[in-house]
Amino acid sequence: MTGKGLVFAGGAPRSGLTLLRAILSAHPHIFCGPDTGILPGLALQWRAFSSQLGELHEAHFALAPQAVNKNFSTALWKLLAKAPATSQSRLIVEKTPLNVLAFQDLAILFPNAKFIHVVRDGRDVVASLLQRDWCNPTSGKPFPHVTDTTAAAAYWGGLTGIGFQAAQAINNPKRFHVLHYEALVSNPKKTLQALFGFLEEPFDNRVIRFYETDIPLVGVEQESRSHLRHPLSTERVGRWRTSLSQMQCEIVKNTAGEMLHAFHYTKH
Repeated sequence: MTGKGLVFAGGAPRSGLTLLRAILSAHPHIFCGPDTGILPGLALQWRAFSSQLGELHEAHFALAPQAVNKNFSTALWKLLAKAPATSQSRLIVEKTPLNVLAFQDLAILFPNAKFIHVVRDGRDVVASLLQRDWCNPTSGKPFPHVTDTTAAAAYWGGLTGIGFQAAQAINNPKRFHVLHYEALVSNPKKTLQALFGFLEEPFDNRVIRFYETDIPLVGVEQESRSHLRHPLSTERVGRWRTSLSQMQCEIVKNTAGEMLHAFHYTKH
């Protein structure tokens, strides 16, 4: 329950997280399942619970902050530990895009866990988001970040910025790894060797041939099915040049320019 052998992967949707799952699933000692969607929510509940009620529980119920942390980490671990029951995995990778919102919280709950922030050029992410038909289940209307360029850019910039802050807060290269989509598809072996070095698992050539093995895809992961049947390619790098208008490019730059610059996607 300290998080040893546990890895949390997150990042803005449409950044390559499902691709990462396919690659990791091809490794004989790693289990990476579909998005759970529940882990970041529970971690954020721990944040609220600890900040708002921590002192009250210690004063009135003799429940110290350490006990609160342990109760939450135990609950989260029990959800995760059942996943690879029949595998030979040494690592469990929990891959949910919005994990990025709770990286800092999860780092406290699981002091030995590792974190992977998957990052892709925000302009390409915006171009991809604007082709989605994701709807709010409550209203039935499309989410703003799949219909509006400004909202899509703010969505990418906000999530990526939170991941950037988490890297600075955790401040430990043995625990936090940034994986650039562009590096992955343009120089797979070198990029994956660095990733598996971070994970402390031996590189296995089967991860390069991830497309030879089907994995069960769930929910929006299914939108990436066709891309997971082929070798890594730079085909979708720079798609924004033909998918976004000049005005849209300016909107992305003005809305999320700070993060584009922070991750070296633009000189501004």
